Amino acid sequence: ILLACVTTLMLVTNAKSDVVFQDNFNGAISSAWQIQNSNSSLYSIGANGVTLHCCSSDMWPGNDNYNNLFLITNPAPEDFILTIKCQWLTPPTKDWGQIALVAYDSDTNYVRVDNLSNNSGTKYLELCDAVSGTQPHDEYCIKNFGTSPFWLQMRKQQTNYSSWFSTDSINFTQTNAPIIYTNGHSAKLGFVAMVATNQIGIVLVSSFTVAVPSPGSLSLQLNSGSAGLQVTGTVGATYQLQFTTNLSSVNWITLTNFVLPSSPYPYLDTTPVRNNASGFYRAVLIP
Repeated sequence: ILLACVTTLMLVTNAKSDVVFQDNFNGAISSAWQIQNSNSSLYSIGANGVTLHCCSSDMWPGNDNYNNLFLITNPAPEDFILTIKCQWLTPPTKDWGQIALVAYDSDTNYVRVDNLSNNSGTKYLELCDAVSGTQPHDEYCIKNFGTSPFWLQMRKQQTNYSSWFSTDSINFTQTNAPIIYTNGHSAKLGFVAMVATNQIGIVLVSSFTVAVPSPGSLSLQLNSGSAGLQVTGTVGATYQLQFTTNLSSVNWITLTNFVLPSSPYPYLDTTPVRNNASGFYRAVLIP
C-alpha cells in the first residue's frame, strides 16, 4: 500500500476481500462441512444457526470421546483469522461445558480457543493445544458473556496461535499470550461443544468465517501539516507504517508496527509531513 503526500490526498488503493470461507447457517449448512463423531440428537440447524448441546464428552489426550466436531478443510494457504459468532441459550454452570474453535490435525494434534465454565461456575476463555497426545498447554482469562452474543477468534501467524474475543464483532481483545503450534498448516478448521454432564449448556453458533490477512488500503488527509492516515485491512493482522522522501530509496523510515484493532484504523503522524515538501507513505503487511 503506497501513498504520496504533498498537501492533499493523492492516492487510495482498493482493499481486496480477505474472506476465504463463510457460513451463516441460514437454515442449512454448507456442503463443505464434515461432522466428525456425528450425533444428531445433540444438534439442530435452524434459521438462526446451529444449536449445539454440550454433551458429556471431551477432546483431550486420552479422553477423546467428543460428539459433533464440525470441520472444513482449511481454505487458507498460510496465516488465517478464524471467527465464530456464538450465544449461550443455556449457559453451562459446571463440569467444563464449553464451545471451542479448533484448528485440527488429529485428536492429539490441535489448537483450541474455548469459552467454558469450570466446576464452580466461573466462566473462562481458554487457549490450549495438544501435540502428539501430550498434556495440553493452557492459558486462561476470566470472562462471562451471559446470554449475550459474542465472537471468538483464533489468529495464526506462522506457528503462533492467539485467542481473541469481541462483543460487537468490530473491536477484539486478546485474551492471553500466543502459544506455538509447530505444524505450519492445520489440515482442518471448525468448532465443537462438549464436556457438560447431563447436557447442561446449549449454544447457538450463527456464523463461521475464515479470513486471510489482506494488504488492505491506505488513505491520507493532511491536518495542520500532520498526516492523518486511515489503514483499512484485516483486523488482527500486523502492519508496519513506513515513510520516505524518495521512491527510489531503499531506506524507508519505520513509523510504527501494530496489530490492526479495527478497520479503518486512524494513525496520526505528528511530524509535519516529515519536515519535507513531499513524501511517500506505505503500509506493509507483516507475516
